[in-house]
Amino acid sequence: MRAEVKGTGSIMLTQPFAVYPKTEEIEIPDEPEVVPVDNTTAVIDNTDKVIYGLEEGVTDFSKFVKVTGDAQLSITPTENGYGTGTVIDVIADGKIINTYKVIIFGDVDGDGYSNAYDSIAFQLYMSYNTEFSKEQLMSGDINNDGIIDETDMIYSNLSGVFLYTIPQTRT
Repeated sequence: MRAEVKGTGSIMLTQPFAVYPKTEEIEIPDEPEVVPVDNTTAVIDNTDKVIYGLEEGVTDFSKFVKVTGDAQLSITPTENGYGTGTVIDVIADGKIINTYKVIIFGDVDGDGYSNAYDSIAFQLYMSYNTEFSKEQLMSGDINNDGIIDETDMIYSNLSGVFLYTIPQTRT
């Protein structure tokens, strides 16, 4: 007898060819998932597989996200630090079952902060001298209008000289 089930809840298996049919009920555990810690602004976007709503400069992700079930999180920073593009893997039974990437709005260089380095990266992108990854495009859309344009670059420039704080949540 073989059964394959995905999801939550319980199933009933019956052996129909036994002299005395035997029915057993088993519990199927919920699949582990990443959820925001209570009273935080963290958002888990399961469509785009990104996590945002974190603070600039975050290094302790356990203050914002946790995993349910029997699993753990593995966090791999970018080459510049714990910023946009940081990889968060959900690991269960020694296997990666889900992967998310971190978005810090305004942080297109992946160091965890929106600063002058990001302003330079914006200028390179706007002058077609560099390309952005999916996560950089999401991070760079500071005003959340679906495109990166001069308005986003202005916000980045202001943030780079500490005259504007980029919100890390979306409304």
